[in-house]
Amino acid sequence: MLIKGQVGAGARLPNLLSTVAGGTFDLQKVDFPVASYTWCMPAEGTHEPTYTLYRRGLELLEDGDFEHATAPLAEAARRAPEKTSVREALGRAYFRSGRFAPAAAEFEAVVESHPVNDFAHFCLGRALSKTGQKRRARHHLALACNLRPDRRDYRYYRRLLEAD
Repeated sequence: MLIKGQVGAGARLPNLLSTVAGGTFDLQKVDFPVASYTWCMPAEGTHEPTYTLYRRGLELLEDGDFEHATAPLAEAARRAPEKTSVREALGRAYFRSGRFAPAAAEFEAVVESHPVNDFAHFCLGRALSKTGQKRRARHHLALACNLRPDRRDYRYYRRLLEAD
């Protein structure tokens, strides 16, 4: 089933109840909008809720579109820099798109506000290792391993870095 339409301030869903009551309901002929987070950024001057930006960025991140995920996540982080979930998602998008220095900055912000976040320490260590900051990377990977000794992936990357 393909549902066509545009999402916008003036978009309206048809009154499906009256269509069904009138007996003319045919889903194949209905043309109405469906919101999707993968749509382009809104036009300049419009204000989209921060949570919507965050959700769109997460969806793009989950779909593997790391480069495009950075735009809505960066805007969400600009609006709500205290939200570590947004900063962590932005760091992941930067990391997966090969932008390791900005990724390290985002994970550093998460670690500063939540020093016991093992995943943030792990990601910060990985990003720092990619920028050549091996000593700092070892420190954060060691912290991640100590916070979560059950994580084999943390130990693997720590050993990998110690071998260098």
